[in-house]
Amino acid sequence: MISQVKKKDFEEMKKLFLSILLAGKLFAADAQTAMADVFRSMPDSLMPYLSANNRLDMLDFIDAGMKAEVTNLLDGKSEMLLLTADSASIMMSPKLQVGLKLIQKDSTVVMMRRVYTVSDSQTMTVTSYFSTSWQPVSQLEPTVSSTLLRRDEKLLQRPVIDF
Repeated sequence: MISQVKKKDFEEMKKLFLSILLAGKLFAADAQTAMADVFRSMPDSLMPYLSANNRLDMLDFIDAGMKAEVTNLLDGKSEMLLLTADSASIMMSPKLQVGLKLIQKDSTVVMMRRVYTVSDSQTMTVTSYFSTSWQPVSQLEPTVSSTLLRRDEKLLQRPVIDF
């Protein structure tokens, strides 16, 4: 009788343990797919190089452990370099890299940073903020920083030489 009770308790504990383990896996998987879900739902207008199918292919390639490179709409190559639970990095072309970051404040905000490379020493960075449903967040204004503008300002400060 006692051995039957212990065996029954053991089986119930085993089921409970497996249920907890499975629930933990599901919550961990949910946290890891947060950025993937946001990237999947991104409107085409924000990522004009990539179609929705290109973005889905990138996610599938990352999940399969493969190089996430696709042929973009301009017949060039675009590659997802990084995908984590809260960030992603996409090399759209040799001259454009896009970074996405989920920021947790009062609500979740997506920070989208586009870095345009003009030459080895000249870049322009545009940072925009969106809700997870891709609506612009009005409290956070987009910012632009550029090494091009800094160089132009230096040129304007130089004295003008008249001949």
